[in-house]
Amino acid sequence: MSNVKSLTRSDLGRSKFGDPNVGTEASHILSFEVFNALYALFKGEDYNEFLENYMIIQINDNNNIKIKSIEGYQKDCHLDQLIINAINNNNNNGDGNNCKQLTNIKASKRVLKIWKSVQGMMLPFELKEVIRSELNKIKDVDGKVIVNVDADLGGYLQ
Repeated sequence: MSNVKSLTRSDLGRSKFGDPNVGTEASHILSFEVFNALYALFKGEDYNEFLENYMIIQINDNNNIKIKSIEGYQKDCHLDQLIINAINNNNNNGDGNNCKQLTNIKASKRVLKIWKSVQGMMLPFELKEVIRSELNKIKDVDGKVIVNVDADLGGYLQ
């Protein structure tokens, strides 16, 4: 029996927060929810607590967080759910491939933003490969690949 891998949302290492008094929220580019949808597909060995905490710190890095209006934050949450649905979609589209096509232009653009953020994170090499591979399966509204299968991984942990 295998365990589904996931990180628990935490403020570990986080220094950027919204201010409810002025109507702002901190929005992760790569959210914990999208990360966990991708991390659940990683079949490698479990990471230890130290490394998982390090990954949380990477997700909470200022470069992965934007301060937005509450409405902007809610829109990001909606787009993330569309992306998670695509990641988890295993429906066959008739040509033998899984249909993971987004029908929302902003969600397609968000996938690319997520990948650019992942490229800037120091995550384990094998995990970055899985993230790239899974994001490569998602198509934009025109049916085109958003993240190339050979896209640069950026920095990584070995």
